[in-house]
Amino acid sequence: MNVTLIKPNYLYEYIYLNIISPGDDNLVPSKSLRNLYFSYIHSIINYGLGLWGPMISANTFNRLKVLQKKAIRVIGKACYNANTAPIFKKLQILRISDMIDLEVAKVSFRYVYNELPLPIRGLFTLNAFNHGYNTRARNEPRIARHRTSVFHKSFLIRSQTVWSALQMSIKRTTKFTSFRNLFIKQRISSY
Repeated sequence: MNVTLIKPNYLYEYIYLNIISPGDDNLVPSKSLRNLYFSYIHSIINYGLGLWGPMISANTFNRLKVLQKKAIRVIGKACYNANTAPIFKKLQILRISDMIDLEVAKVSFRYVYNELPLPIRGLFTLNAFNHGYNTRARNEPRIARHRTSVFHKSFLIRSQTVWSALQMSIKRTTKFTSFRNLFIKQRISSY
């Protein structure tokens, strides 16, 4: 993903947030600013994040992280160098790294509950296909062997790695919206 394609739109929205939320004035409530964040900034970052997010370079990731933190400080009406962890928690907004993990975890969820299209489903295998033993992880996606760093960064490996690190209570949720909400709640509680 080329951050230069995102940055002009993102900066425009950031400037817009600054204009309607000048400093300590309560002209616009934080809840409205949060809604604007999800309408303009979050949607730009989140578009296709499941595919390009795991492959993002460290430099691009850091630039997006800084842009997201600037917007969060504006919404939280904090000073320019304030710690953002409490603001993310208060506003119930995921950091960009957790947004990537959520998107790839959704892929694994859809695989486990047979909601993926067949061509994409064929990219995954279950642990049950590897052996005949009745183990706890028998019906979980198997992390494929890989030799290249490019494949290691792919959404296939990242989705299976994130899925295997999830709490069992989140994995056992059968409804997609419940899974998403539990994932977000668990990640935000760690801030």
